[in-house]
This record gives sequence, structure tokens and C-alpha cells, in this order.
Amino acid sequence: MSTSASILRSSSQTRSSDNPPYQSTSSHLSFQSEARQAALSNLEGSGKDLESSRRSPPEQYRDPEAVLLRFIERLTSPEYQDSDPHLVAIGYELEALLSIYGSSAVKLSFASRPSSLISTSSTNTELPPPIPSSSYLGPSSSGMERRSESQDYANAIFDYDIGFIPGERIRYEVTLPVWEQGDHLEGIDEQKVPEDPPNMRVLVSLPPTYPNSSPPQLQLLGRYLGNFGIDSGLFGDITRTYISSNGITFSPGDVCVFDGLTHVQTIVRNWYISNLSISQEGESAREEDRLTLNDDNNNNNKPNLTRSTFSYGSQNNEEEIIDISKFKFFTSNPIIDRKSTFIGHSIKISNEKEIPLLINELLNDKKIAKAAHPAIFAYRLVKDSGGPAGKIYNTDYDDDGETAAGSRLKHLLEILELENVLIVVTRWFGGIQLGPDRFKHINQAARDALELGGFLNDKKDKDDEKSGSKRRGGKK
Repeated sequence: MSTSASILRSSSQTRSSDNPPYQSTSSHLSFQSEARQAALSNLEGSGKDLESSRRSPPEQYRDPEAVLLRFIERLTSPEYQDSDPHLVAIGYELEALLSIYGSSAVKLSFASRPSSLISTSSTNTELPPPIPSSSYLGPSSSGMERRSESQDYANAIFDYDIGFIPGERIRYEVTLPVWEQGDHLEGIDEQKVPEDPPNMRVLVSLPPTYPNSSPPQLQLLGRYLGNFGIDSGLFGDITRTYISSNGITFSPGDVCVFDGLTHVQTIVRNWYISNLSISQEGESAREEDRLTLNDDNNNNNKPNLTRSTFSYGSQNNEEEIIDISKFKFFTSNPIIDRKSTFIGHSIKISNEKEIPLLINELLNDKKIAKAAHPAIFAYRLVKDSGGPAGKIYNTDYDDDGETAAGSRLKHLLEILELENVLIVVTRWFGGIQLGPDRFKHINQAARDALELGGFLNDKKDKDDEKSGSKRRGGKK
């Protein structure tokens, strides 16, 4: 028998029946003080042993499934049927989620536990909520009352340990797949789809007034889904599940967590398909470039007869005919940031009249034509006049609606001192403003395309030749 119970019995035996009435209240308070002090003294002896586990849940709460079942039992108990019917509704909703997603997919999100309930320091002693004064068990208390109040106190300690206080938020996590096993992902090569769908973790936070007047709040946990980083756009879409016009309509009085989780699953599924599609298209483009490059190396003297020939201007002069089949774009790998995609294209040119035809050739690609900014470009041509003027440069650019983007590309060509080159960057807008980061990605996509085309290597070779000539001249 516990020390507290022993003190209860001892105190009741020593109480005299002829005590004056005015001593009753004083004795009762003194009894409670002595009982709590004796219990604390008894517990302090084991404080050192328990201090090592003060950051862990109590032993009986280390099984998440068991704790959740106990919590559901607590919410659906008759105690709340009349006083807090919304807690009963939450309990039954949790039962339904367990049956849908499985017992291992739902777990309570514990509040941060305080330091050990038992402390060796008398200045830092924390105890469970005190026993209400009505729980004083005098000699006339019945066994049923003892059991009832003992259960109430056990429930209070259970609630205290898991961080739940009636009238505060209830939080739990639900783990569910991004798509259901066996689902077909539209437009995605089956070989590119993971064998097992990645799982996502959603934190469900229920305000004190749910489901009477306030909806739940959902939050996506973690930083990655499969191979893709979770971006702020996806995070915000899920957070706005119950307040967005495209989300779930909340009806006061109705539980709706399952509807919200289904909506989240749809959002994340579409987001994942979009990322898979972009990744797949990037791999296909890179593979096509590799095959084309190998083909060009093996057939340098064979014209590509499948490419059309465009004419610039209205004259029929042979000098005005430009054969597009002789040109080849070098396309960079995609740069993806917050659903926006940037791809660079570089090509060698010799005449300003070639530029509109080459831009038009790019726009024949339907995917490029549908981009928000399909052709941000700049070019730099050089002509050797042979006279005192030396080289004459002809440069120009087009922002294509992305203010200052084209001029930055022109500046890039100038500082790299590249000649007879056209650089084009295509941007697909993902719905999220990137701010200055967009210029960084545009420049990087351009650099990648220039490097892929060998223009940066050509520049390095020329610089090496110049430095070698200077060294040889110095020796003479």
C-alpha cells in the first residue's frame, strides 16, 4: 500500500470523535498538507533513479498505439457525453481514422513534457495536479466513491503526462501514402514511378472549438517527399485546406479530418506527378542531346534533311536563303526552383539575319512556346573591319517580358568576351514569385548552355594562345 494511503488510514484512526466542530476544517487542511509532504518525501528517495529518464515518456506511455487507444477510450467515456460532446465526436473520429489508415499510421503528437515529476531539488518540485478538496476520503466515504475518485485522479495524471488538458488543442500525426498502391500516374512512364509510393506525415491540430465552430489545421511535416524537396507552395496549399476556395468546406458541428486528408493526398499526388514529369522530360532531353551529339560526330558532312529551310526577307537572292539544318542548339539541364523551371539554349551564329529564324525554330517546340517567357535572348556578333577600327561588335537583346533579363544576358556575353553566339533562356513560371533569384537562375542556365556548346572552352583556348604569344615575344 502506498505511503499516501497509509497516512490516510493512520490519520483517520487518530482523529477523535469529540473534536470541537471548529477544528474540522483545520484538521482537514492539515491532513492534506501532511499527506502531500509525506508522499513527496517518499518519492524523493527514488528521484535519482527516475531523473535519468526525465526526457522520456513514462514507461506505460512508450507504446504509441496503446496510448492512442487509451486516449480514445478517455474521450469517449461517459464523463464527456453531456459536458463535452465534441470530445466524444473527436474520439469516434480517431477510431474511424484508425480503421481506415491502420493503427500504426496514427499517433498522438505529445506536448513537450516538463522536467521529471520527481526532482531531488526542493526548489524545483513538480507534482501532478493536486487532488481536489472534494476527494478527501473521510471515514464515511464509501468504497465506490473511493474507486471513482481514484479513477478520476488516474485520468488526470494520464492527461497530464500526454500533455492533454480538456479545453486545449489535441494534436496527432497521420502517415499516409502520396498515392494508393496500384494507382496509375497520368503521363508518367511506369518505369520512372517508384515501386512503393512515398509516405507523407500530416500534423492534425484540433482547436478547442472543433468541430463546433472551428475547422482543423493541417500541416505537412518533413523536408522531402521521395526525391523532391517540399517547397513553400505545397506547404501553403496544405495549410489552407479549410480556408481556400478550392479546399474543403467546413460545416460547423461536423467532423472533417478525413475529408481534409483526402484533399491533401490529391494535392500532394498532383505535385509529385508534376515533379516526376519535369524530371522525366529533363532526362529525355539530355538523352536526346547525347544521341544527337554522337550522331553529329559520326556524320559531320551529312546534312540533316529532316530540318526545314527558312527564308529571311522577301528577296529571292541566294544570299538571303538561310539553311536552318546547319545550325544546332545546345540545351542545358533544367534548373528547378519553387516550381519554376529555367533552361538555356546556345548556338553559334554568323549573321544577324539568322537570329529571328533560330528563335522561331525554338518556338516550334510546343512546350517552349507555352512557357511564360519562352525566349529571353541576347547575341554578340563580331566583324573584323580590317582597318584602324579593328573589330566591330553588334549586340542586342530581348527581355521577352522578364524585365532586365535580356540585358543581363548581353552583359554576360560581354564580360565573357564571347563572339558570334546567341544565348536563349526559357522560363516556365511555377506560380511563386522568386524575386532576384530568377536572375541568378537565368544566368546559370545561360552559362550551362554556353559550356555545353563549348563556347567557354573556345574562349579559354584563345586566352591561352594570347598568353603564349606574349611569353614568346618576351623571350625574343
